[in-house]
Amino acid sequence: MCIKDTIERNGTKHVIDIFRENGGRMGVEHPIDQNTGFHSVEKDGRFFLCNDIPTSAKNNDYINPRLNQRAAKKYRPPSRVKKILRRSDELDHEWAECWNDFSREKNNSSSCYKSTLIVPMTLINNPLGKEFVRTTGVGKSNRSIYGFLCFDHPQINYFHEGDINVGYIFADLLSFYQINQHSITTHSATFAKKISEMERTQP
Repeated sequence: MCIKDTIERNGTKHVIDIFRENGGRMGVEHPIDQNTGFHSVEKDGRFFLCNDIPTSAKNNDYINPRLNQRAAKKYRPPSRVKKILRRSDELDHEWAECWNDFSREKNNSSSCYKSTLIVPMTLINNPLGKEFVRTTGVGKSNRSIYGFLCFDHPQINYFHEGDINVGYIFADLLSFYQINQHSITTHSATFAKKISEMERTQP
Protein backbone atom coordinates (compact mmCIF):
# COMPACT_ATOMS: atom_id res chain seq x y z
CA MET A 1 0.00 0.00 0.00
CA CYS A 2 1.18 3.52 -0.71
CA ILE A 3 -0.18 7.06 -0.90
CA LYS A 4 0.68 9.38 -3.77
CA ASP A 5 -0.04 12.98 -4.63
CA THR A 6 0.52 15.25 -7.62
CA ILE A 7 2.67 18.31 -8.16
CA GLU A 8 3.06 20.73 -11.07
CA ARG A 9 6.44 20.70 -12.86
CA ASN A 10 6.79 23.18 -15.73
CA GLY A 11 3.08 23.04 -16.44
CA THR A 12 2.93 19.23 -16.31
CA LYS A 13 1.31 17.29 -13.48
CA HIS A 14 3.63 14.71 -11.90
CA VAL A 15 2.85 11.86 -9.49
CA ILE A 16 4.96 11.82 -6.32
CA ASP A 17 5.30 9.52 -3.32
CA ILE A 18 3.98 10.54 0.09
CA PHE A 19 4.02 7.25 2.01
CA ARG A 20 4.98 3.63 1.34
CA GLU A 21 3.88 0.87 3.69
CA ASN A 22 6.92 -1.33 3.00
CA GLY A 23 9.40 1.50 3.37
CA GLY A 24 10.36 1.23 -0.30
CA ARG A 25 11.92 3.90 -2.47
CA MET A 26 10.67 7.43 -1.93
CA GLY A 27 11.11 10.39 -4.21
CA VAL A 28 9.97 8.54 -7.32
CA GLU A 29 8.32 11.01 -9.70
CA HIS A 30 6.90 10.83 -13.22
CA PRO A 31 4.34 12.65 -15.41
CA ILE A 32 0.84 11.41 -14.63
CA ASP A 33 0.09 10.55 -18.26
CA GLN A 34 2.94 7.99 -18.24
CA ASN A 35 0.97 5.72 -15.91
CA THR A 36 -2.33 4.28 -17.10
CA GLY A 37 -3.75 3.90 -13.59
CA PHE A 38 -3.16 7.42 -12.28
CA HIS A 39 -4.04 9.02 -15.59
CA SER A 40 -7.36 7.14 -15.62
CA VAL A 41 -8.24 8.18 -12.07
CA GLU A 42 -7.29 11.80 -12.72
CA LYS A 43 -9.38 11.89 -15.89
CA ASP A 44 -12.49 10.02 -14.70
CA GLY A 45 -12.41 10.60 -10.94
CA ARG A 46 -13.12 6.90 -10.37
CA PHE A 47 -11.06 3.99 -9.09
CA PHE A 48 -8.75 2.10 -11.41
CA LEU A 49 -8.48 -1.68 -11.19
CA CYS A 50 -6.21 -3.92 -13.23
CA ASN A 51 -6.17 -7.52 -12.04
CA ASP A 52 -3.91 -8.86 -14.79
CA ILE A 53 -1.12 -6.41 -15.56
CA PRO A 54 0.95 -8.88 -17.65
CA THR A 55 -1.92 -9.40 -20.11
CA SER A 56 -2.92 -5.73 -20.11
CA ALA A 57 0.67 -4.63 -20.76
CA LYS A 58 0.97 -7.13 -23.59
CA ASN A 59 -2.19 -5.68 -25.16
CA ASN A 60 -0.95 -2.08 -24.72
CA ASP A 61 -3.75 -1.43 -22.20
CA TYR A 62 -1.40 -0.70 -19.30
CA ILE A 63 1.72 1.43 -19.17
CA ASN A 64 3.93 2.22 -16.20
CA PRO A 65 7.28 4.06 -16.28
CA ARG A 66 8.78 1.30 -14.14
CA LEU A 67 7.56 -1.48 -16.43
CA ASN A 68 9.64 -2.44 -19.48
CA GLN A 69 6.93 -2.74 -22.14
CA ARG A 70 9.12 -4.68 -24.55
CA ALA A 71 10.04 -7.25 -21.89
CA ALA A 72 6.42 -7.44 -20.71
CA LYS A 73 5.26 -8.34 -24.21
CA LYS A 74 7.69 -11.27 -24.23
CA TYR A 75 6.73 -12.47 -20.75
CA ARG A 76 5.19 -15.92 -20.49
CA PRO A 77 3.30 -16.79 -17.29
CA PRO A 78 4.40 -19.91 -15.39
CA SER A 79 2.88 -23.21 -16.50
CA ARG A 80 0.12 -24.86 -14.47
CA VAL A 81 2.65 -27.32 -13.07
CA LYS A 82 4.94 -24.52 -11.92
CA LYS A 83 1.99 -22.74 -10.34
CA ILE A 84 1.13 -25.85 -8.37
CA LEU A 85 4.72 -26.41 -7.21
CA ARG A 86 5.46 -22.76 -6.48
CA ARG A 87 4.70 -21.31 -3.07
CA SER A 88 2.15 -18.48 -3.07
CA ASP A 89 4.80 -16.02 -1.86
CA GLU A 90 7.53 -17.21 -4.22
CA LEU A 91 8.92 -14.62 -6.62
CA ASP A 92 8.13 -14.91 -10.33
CA HIS A 93 11.65 -14.11 -11.54
CA GLU A 94 10.62 -13.86 -15.20
CA TRP A 95 8.05 -11.20 -14.37
CA ALA A 96 10.45 -9.43 -12.01
CA GLU A 97 12.87 -8.97 -14.90
CA CYS A 98 10.19 -6.93 -16.69
CA TRP A 99 10.49 -4.15 -14.09
CA ASN A 100 13.25 -1.65 -14.81
CA ASP A 101 14.35 -1.04 -11.23
CA PHE A 102 13.62 -4.40 -9.62
CA SER A 103 17.25 -4.95 -8.57
CA ARG A 104 17.06 -1.80 -6.44
CA GLU A 105 13.93 -3.06 -4.69
CA LYS A 106 15.92 -5.70 -2.73
CA ASN A 107 13.99 -8.58 -4.30
CA ASN A 108 10.70 -7.36 -2.85
CA SER A 109 8.07 -9.38 -4.74
CA SER A 110 5.39 -6.74 -4.11
CA SER A 111 7.39 -4.24 -6.17
CA CYS A 112 6.79 -6.32 -9.33
CA TYR A 113 3.05 -6.63 -8.91
CA LYS A 114 0.47 -8.19 -11.24
CA SER A 115 -2.66 -6.63 -9.73
CA THR A 116 -3.20 -2.99 -8.82
CA LEU A 117 -6.04 -0.95 -7.33
CA ILE A 118 -5.94 2.87 -7.21
CA VAL A 119 -8.63 4.81 -5.34
CA PRO A 120 -8.91 8.62 -5.50
CA MET A 121 -8.72 10.57 -2.26
CA THR A 122 -11.52 13.08 -2.85
CA LEU A 123 -14.66 14.47 -1.25
CA ILE A 124 -15.94 16.18 -4.38
CA ASN A 125 -18.92 13.82 -4.77
CA ASN A 126 -19.95 14.04 -1.10
CA PRO A 127 -22.48 16.52 0.37
CA LEU A 128 -20.40 19.31 1.90
CA GLY A 129 -21.41 22.24 4.09
CA LYS A 130 -20.89 25.81 2.85
CA GLU A 131 -18.52 26.64 5.71
CA PHE A 132 -16.43 23.55 4.97
CA VAL A 133 -16.21 24.51 1.29
CA ARG A 134 -15.30 28.10 2.19
CA THR A 135 -12.59 27.02 4.62
CA THR A 136 -11.02 24.21 2.64
CA GLY A 137 -11.55 25.37 -0.93
CA VAL A 138 -12.95 21.97 -1.96
CA GLY A 139 -14.81 22.38 -5.24
CA LYS A 140 -13.46 25.90 -5.82
CA SER A 141 -10.50 24.81 -7.92
CA ASN A 142 -9.70 22.13 -10.46
CA ARG A 143 -7.99 20.14 -7.71
CA SER A 144 -10.82 17.75 -6.85
CA ILE A 145 -8.48 14.81 -6.18
CA TYR A 146 -6.13 15.28 -3.24
CA GLY A 147 -4.19 12.08 -3.60
CA PHE A 148 -4.24 8.43 -4.56
CA LEU A 149 -4.52 5.42 -2.28
CA CYS A 150 -2.77 2.54 -4.05
CA PHE A 151 -2.80 -1.19 -3.41
CA ASP A 152 -0.57 -3.64 -5.30
CA HIS A 153 -0.19 -7.42 -5.15
CA PRO A 154 2.09 -9.91 -6.96
CA GLN A 155 -0.80 -12.30 -7.73
CA ILE A 156 -3.17 -12.08 -10.69
CA ASN A 157 -6.89 -11.48 -9.94
CA TYR A 158 -6.17 -10.53 -6.35
CA PHE A 159 -8.65 -7.69 -5.82
CA HIS A 160 -12.44 -7.99 -5.60
CA GLU A 161 -15.41 -5.64 -5.37
CA GLY A 162 -15.28 -5.59 -1.58
CA ASP A 163 -11.70 -4.33 -1.71
CA ILE A 164 -12.85 -1.36 -3.79
CA ASN A 165 -15.48 -0.40 -1.19
CA VAL A 166 -12.99 -0.67 1.67
CA GLY A 167 -10.49 1.35 -0.37
CA TYR A 168 -12.99 4.18 -0.71
CA ILE A 169 -13.66 4.19 3.05
CA PHE A 170 -9.97 4.66 3.85
CA ALA A 171 -9.47 7.10 0.97
CA ASP A 172 -12.28 9.31 2.31
CA LEU A 173 -10.75 9.29 5.79
CA LEU A 174 -7.29 10.11 4.46
CA SER A 175 -8.73 12.92 2.33
CA PHE A 176 -9.30 15.02 5.45
CA TYR A 177 -5.57 15.05 6.19
CA GLN A 178 -4.74 16.03 2.62
CA ILE A 179 -7.43 18.71 2.52
CA ASN A 180 -6.21 20.13 5.84
CA GLN A 181 -2.69 20.38 4.41
CA HIS A 182 -3.94 22.26 1.34
CA SER A 183 -6.11 24.51 3.53
CA ILE A 184 -3.02 25.86 5.29
CA THR A 185 -0.91 26.02 2.12
CA THR A 186 -2.62 26.15 -1.30
CA HIS A 187 -5.78 27.93 -0.05
CA SER A 188 -4.06 30.13 2.55
CA ALA A 189 -3.58 33.82 1.73
CA THR A 190 -0.93 34.07 4.47
CA PHE A 191 1.02 31.15 3.03
CA ALA A 192 0.83 32.63 -0.48
CA LYS A 193 2.02 36.00 0.84
CA LYS A 194 5.04 34.46 2.59
CA ILE A 195 5.97 32.44 -0.51
CA SER A 196 5.79 35.62 -2.60
CA GLU A 197 7.99 37.48 -0.11
CA MET A 198 10.56 34.69 -0.12
CA GLU A 199 10.67 34.65 -3.92
CA ARG A 200 11.22 38.43 -4.02
CA THR A 201 14.09 38.27 -1.56
CA GLN A 202 15.90 35.41 -3.29
CA PRO A 203 19.07 36.50 -5.18
